Amino acid sequence: MRTGLILAAASMLVLAPMARADWDTGDPYKMHFPQLPNNSGRDMSIVLADDWECIGSGPVNDIHFWTFFDPLQANVPVYAMICSNIPDGGLGYSIPGPMLWDRYFYPGEYTVRFQSPFYWQFNIENIRDAFVQTEGQIYWLGLRIQQDPTLYWNYSDAVFMDQATMWTGEQWELLGGNMAFVITPEPATMCLLGIGAVGMFIRRRGRK
Repeated sequence: MRTGLILAAASMLVLAPMARADWDTGDPYKMHFPQLPNNSGRDMSIVLADDWECIGSGPVNDIHFWTFFDPLQANVPVYAMICSNIPDGGLGYSIPGPMLWDRYFYPGEYTVRFQSPFYWQFNIENIRDAFVQTEGQIYWLGLRIQQDPTLYWNYSDAVFMDQATMWTGEQWELLGGNMAFVITPEPATMCLLGIGAVGMFIRRRGRK
């Protein structure tokens, strides 16, 4: 039993970093693959959107994305929306479909982490009343931050399906690349899974 308790405590220490308010390469994700940032971006004063494939049904509790240029003076809302997918929007490429969920996140409801002079990581975590995604479905994440000076959503060298799009006020137009973001498992779920695994190990040890 003492060994089991030690293992449980060790597991909690290992799982603790998953509950922090940011994301690092190698951490869990809940989309086709993370789209990491490069050193360029696009003006976020209009809605920009990129698609992802869900690889695990459940709520979208955590959204991380990267901006080009220093956003630390930002004291403005982040607008996020999730749309369905239209495989061919009549323009020869896929576009966001009807909006399924949207939310404004105000200062204090997100964190910003410096990662390099070229990109900063925005972290929106533990989203209440989160959108529930379905494994195998394609969705679009749309973002807008209206700030002066203007922020730029980083592009990504990762390629998934069609290019990202921007809303012109009349239609969705191609951006010429993919955007940098990652949808991640909710920290609470990851911790519960780890605790459950430790509990099963302890029970098995107790039967011997």
